[in-house]
Amino acid sequence: MKKIILTLIILVFGKVYSQNKLEGVILDDRTGKPIEYVDIFNNKDYTSTNSEGKFLFKSIEDSIKIQLLGYEPIHSKFQQLSTDTIYLQSKFELLNEVILSQTNSIKTVFKNIHQNYPFEPYTESFFLRSVLKKDGQIVKLQDLNGLISRKILLATSKNSLPKNNYTVEVQNMRKAVIKDNEVYFEMFSFDQFLTAITSIAISPSVFDFAAIESDNNLIKYKFSPKTEAEFTTTGYYLVNTNDNSFNEFYLLDFDNEKDFQKRRDLKYRTVYYELFVSFSKNNIVDKYYLDKAKLKANVEVRDKDEKTIQYETEYLWIASHRTDKKVTKKISLSKDIFKLDIPYDEHFWNIQNNLMLTDELKLFIDDLGSLNNDFEIQTNIE
Repeated sequence: MKKIILTLIILVFGKVYSQNKLEGVILDDRTGKPIEYVDIFNNKDYTSTNSEGKFLFKSIEDSIKIQLLGYEPIHSKFQQLSTDTIYLQSKFELLNEVILSQTNSIKTVFKNIHQNYPFEPYTESFFLRSVLKKDGQIVKLQDLNGLISRKILLATSKNSLPKNNYTVEVQNMRKAVIKDNEVYFEMFSFDQFLTAITSIAISPSVFDFAAIESDNNLIKYKFSPKTEAEFTTTGYYLVNTNDNSFNEFYLLDFDNEKDFQKRRDLKYRTVYYELFVSFSKNNIVDKYYLDKAKLKANVEVRDKDEKTIQYETEYLWIASHRTDKKVTKKISLSKDIFKLDIPYDEHFWNIQNNLMLTDELKLFIDDLGSLNNDFEIQTNIE
């Protein structure tokens, strides 16, 4: 029997200390379910809730703003929010769903893309978390922080993405991984990921649209294929009727009947693909910029003996703020992001507020640290 050697590459996720601190969970007041991607911020600091609705916010300022599109915002102070459970009230009350007899409304949104979104170069800071599971167990975790410059944000039928549209500088990185010497699952490159989260054009000639109106200038345009036998993709645009802009995009493709592709002795197919993208408006320049994105995919792999392995990937992207800083230390955009080698900066990870680890991720790290007989602990990829 072939001996399998597992190597652990892990960096310590440190604690943070600050003058004001609030740790808690944010729930939907109607359903009681946790809400992901809620913004908690003030003029100095920013964080966001994770998939469990949990957050940890620290700031030298006393003010706190909590907001998410479709919910009533909260403006408060640290002392006034002493509770660790916060409920947000939805303001997107669904009314009757109306099947559109024509698609002029959604076409108007597409026509206004050049007016509502940037088609000129800009730079922003970002946070990216990548997680890989094998047969339900986490095997890779990576957090990245850095700068990204774009020539344009979105491609259209008239303006495709220009060559070398992105330049990226990774400034900080931390990771934990169990190496698999039998099968290496290749993660997205930056080019693949950035292209995926901005590929949000759905053709009205291929899909039917249904409008769900709200009482606060928002319309959810749900789409589904005209011919179900050809497509399994569904989703929606959340449109602001004040300026005919889409503020959210969601796409789901679930199909376990797809044909396998072959690569050496392996067969593989993507049976689940989910994409969520949100945009926020910069009122100074009157344009919408990419705010957050979440991409999930499940890949089924079969070896030559027809043994099946299930891989689940998840990428979480948070755009922090635009900046005048220049991207200097450019990375390869075609390289598997998990193969990037960036020195670990303990001070940065001790003070950053980007995104809390979920309980599942904390357990993964704790378990790896307790298995010293089976893992070699290192601080950098060799």
